[in-house]
Amino acid sequence: DMAWSFFPAPRLYMVLDNGRMVVLTYNEEQQMVAWTWWQTDGLFKQVAVLRAATSSTEDAIYAVVERTIGSDTVRYLERLHSRVFSTVKDCFFVDSGLSLDSPVTITGVTAANPVVVTAASHGFSNGDEVDLSDIEWVPTTDAHFVETQPNQLNGGRYKAANVAANTFELNTLAGVAVDGTAHNAYVKGGYAREAVLSVGGLAHLAGETVVVLADGAVISNLVVSSVGVLTLPRKASRLHIGLRYVSDIETLDVEVSSSFVKTIQGARKQLSSVTLRFFKSVGFLHGPDENSLHQAKQREFELLGTPIELLTGDKKVHLDPTWNTNGRVFIRQVNPLPITLLAAIPTLTVGE
Repeated sequence: DMAWSFFPAPRLYMVLDNGRMVVLTYNEEQQMVAWTWWQTDGLFKQVAVLRAATSSTEDAIYAVVERTIGSDTVRYLERLHSRVFSTVKDCFFVDSGLSLDSPVTITGVTAANPVVVTAASHGFSNGDEVDLSDIEWVPTTDAHFVETQPNQLNGGRYKAANVAANTFELNTLAGVAVDGTAHNAYVKGGYAREAVLSVGGLAHLAGETVVVLADGAVISNLVVSSVGVLTLPRKASRLHIGLRYVSDIETLDVEVSSSFVKTIQGARKQLSSVTLRFFKSVGFLHGPDENSLHQAKQREFELLGTPIELLTGDKKVHLDPTWNTNGRVFIRQVNPLPITLLAAIPTLTVGE
């Protein structure tokens, strides 16, 4: 089977009779014709591209996938997820997956003791644990008139108390009222999400081992129950659950030419380090080949207990100092996290 999409990039999707999908990315302006192949825990059978509306910014790619779930052979209609995201908590990189993300819109937060949050028909009960995010406060301005958002309630988890239909108070997880009298005033926006310990609705993956991105953190080797319920080792409010897949990138043979040396093809080479330029990427293995991989160390300024932030920029990594004739760089992603590689800039020594 075969289908063509135009947005966000021109791509041709082709289903092969061996159950793989091969994808051609074609960009005439950049003179790019590039193939990759996809393999899943099952077999691709058909593919189709639909446009949801004339205003849509992305085509919708659907595939019929044959999977073995338990002892049953099933066929699922699955849609390729968008790669548009702004935070690691919203990244969706699993196969046959579903998400739990039920934000409740906040319309007010008091600077009082205790803090009172207004959110119409929020549905929370006393003792529910809620995560707060994206609240906009009156900014703090320094001596150079640089405005920053104060670190107040965003990113925190609290217990709901004295719940009413449209309001609730905030307690710490230990049950102490949160004092907001020293906070900057609320301006607008914000979301509250209930943190849960189990989630249902996963009957299509009953009995399967899945990987979870829970509030931006990876949890592996969890098994969905026979009735489609997954129990987590800790509570989370934003979940993306599905089958793991592994993504590989391998650069081509490195080449250098000058007035003295026309080519280094065939010469032995050593890459001691490489600068990788990323866009919104996190968590990857690197090495000269797939048998010599190391985990990249990305955590720098994030607070302990918070997920590693998406990296847009350069990351210098060191490779095993081995000699070979290709000078390639191998990158692997084993977690449900994004990798967009813009450039690989090697530090190269040429022998012979």
